[in-house]
Amino acid sequence: WIPCSTHAVRAGVEDSPESALAYLGNEAGRRLDRERARAFLRHGPPMLDFLEAHGHVAYALARPWPDYHPETGDAMPGGRSLWIDPFDGRRLGPDFARLRRPLETTSPDRPPIAPQPNPQPPSGPTLPGQPSWLPRW
Repeated sequence: WIPCSTHAVRAGVEDSPESALAYLGNEAGRRLDRERARAFLRHGPPMLDFLEAHGHVAYALARPWPDYHPETGDAMPGGRSLWIDPFDGRRLGPDFARLRRPLETTSPDRPPIAPQPNPQPPSGPTLPGQPSWLPRW
């Protein structure tokens, strides 16, 4: 959840740090530390740009995902949330085997980390109900 990210700006999402701050205030009430929230809103977009420029994970705008409570004042119908693009787990080499199984709440159409494309059919046991994009454990 990074309001006013470069991804959102490029997609033409009309948002502002003030609107996001108002949403947070509506959600958290008096518990909101406004200075920390302003710092998050100010530094979140450049932090995301930095991570993408210097890391190995790319993010995409999760445009259809509304804010957590869309009925709250200043909520957006989409454009603040992001998800990671699929990551080729082969880049991890032998460390891939150290990963835990993804959370059940992971969207099946947006795998977090999985081998990309595998010319050989996977071998090994399959977990019950395991989506086809998950590695065999």
